[in-house]
Amino acid sequence: MSRVRHIKAIGSVISSTWSTAEDIVLIENSSLNVDDLTKILPYSSEQIFERKAILGLLRREKYLKGFKE
Repeated sequence: MSRVRHIKAIGSVISSTWSTAEDIVLIENSSLNVDDLTKILPYSSEQIFERKAILGLLRREKYLKGFKE
């Protein structure tokens, strides 16, 4: 993640409209693709992608991918 995106991500954490329940749904269903998550959550694919990055779910997916291969 570039420094600019990282700063934007930090700023969005402060002004986040995500509830704890929505974060839980995202964490529990993080293996689903973003299109499926947009059907479950009331956010755009870009917002979901950004939230996954903030919560460290993208880094986790990348790390776990190494074990599957």
